[in-house]
Amino acid sequence: MDVLEAAILEYLGRIRQGSLTDEESREQQKLMTATVQLKGLADVVAGDLLELAGSARDLRTEPGDEITGLLEGLYEAVSRAVRLAVKAVREGDASPAREVVGMRETIRAEAEELLARQAEKLQGDAPEYLRRVRVRMSFVDQMRRIYTLARRVAEVVLPQALVRPG
Repeated sequence: MDVLEAAILEYLGRIRQGSLTDEESREQQKLMTATVQLKGLADVVAGDLLELAGSARDLRTEPGDEITGLLEGLYEAVSRAVRLAVKAVREGDASPAREVVGMRETIRAEAEELLARQAEKLQGDAPEYLRRVRVRMSFVDQMRRIYTLARRVAEVVLPQALVRPG
């Protein structure tokens, strides 16, 4: 990803050296912003999330564990947001970008529901159980980070008036 990011930024820098209209200049800045946000997203996946997956590999889950289903739902929603954000930038299409931004409350609610359910089920001091809870909470945190970065990528396609702070 680092090599790709460097190549994209170099290319955008070369374009910048030419004479650009105001609109082309704004578009070029948006592409640079999207590139930086995508790099951040890739760093989270390649670093933190892979490390977390390694930690989770040895953990056992109990059959019928509703928390696992909620984690999978959050993962699917965030994965969809990433795919839509990339599509929005690739195609210059505001429609998938609006959908990503519109997912904000859904992602927040799913993460909060997951944390609340996990808190309800919190029990004792069994080391394996506590390790599983820590991994799950870290996963929720990483999914939130990835969604935030995907939202920022999507926002570069939207008119500034439609982008909410935070």
